[in-house]
Amino acid sequence: MGGLFQHAPDRSGFPYLSQLSPELLWTLLWLAIAFCAIHALRRARGFVPGKAPARYNWNQRLYHWGNFLLLALVAFSGYWLFFRHAPPGLFGFTWLDIHSYSGLAFAVGVIVHAVAATLRGDTRSMAPEWRDFREAGVIWRNFLGKTNEYPAPGKYDALQKIYHHILSLLAITFTASGVFMWLSSAQIYLAPRSAIHLFRVTHDISAFLLAVMVVGHVYFSIIKANRHNLKDMTGLRTSTPEREAAD
Repeated sequence: MGGLFQHAPDRSGFPYLSQLSPELLWTLLWLAIAFCAIHALRRARGFVPGKAPARYNWNQRLYHWGNFLLLALVAFSGYWLFFRHAPPGLFGFTWLDIHSYSGLAFAVGVIVHAVAATLRGDTRSMAPEWRDFREAGVIWRNFLGKTNEYPAPGKYDALQKIYHHILSLLAITFTASGVFMWLSSAQIYLAPRSAIHLFRVTHDISAFLLAVMVVGHVYFSIIKANRHNLKDMTGLRTSTPEREAAD
């Protein structure tokens, strides 16, 4: 790998960080896939207690799959923008238009989700606690085979809560940096050139890390311990872990 960053000269010939190296993206994705493969091999001989079905309602399913479609548009359009080999746009929209509008719609969805969760009181089930990190340590030692102990699962376990908060921070970071670049390109807000470069690199870093977390999310959604929740999210059926074990 040639390096983490690609450089470009400015008007005076001084090099600046223009974007992340494309090789870094592929390296991170393959590392995520390798971890999932190792986890599958390790857990194939271990035991993880099943969790009760989350029993998602229709608006939770709608938000989840709506987010999935928006992130797919953001990722697909962002891919073409990042590698700068974009084919013609769709329905008269350029890939920059698609990336901007789908990103803004995703941001609106996150805000609506945060407000709705607060009004319903659901934030308590995801509220961070110090014991989450202790339980995450127990889960890691169990994965390594150093203990048979495993935290009792609730609606959300420690790793799900930590994942949710990291995902939230990444979403805020890449959305905020993307909005600033969009405002500048639309000449609504003219940021300094140095700030634009910082926003670009920050946007790429958070997007790369988000891509890695999405790979992990897909993997952990299809493993046996969580498969009943995936079926519930798709609306196919809601089953108990005991019924899953009998399938």
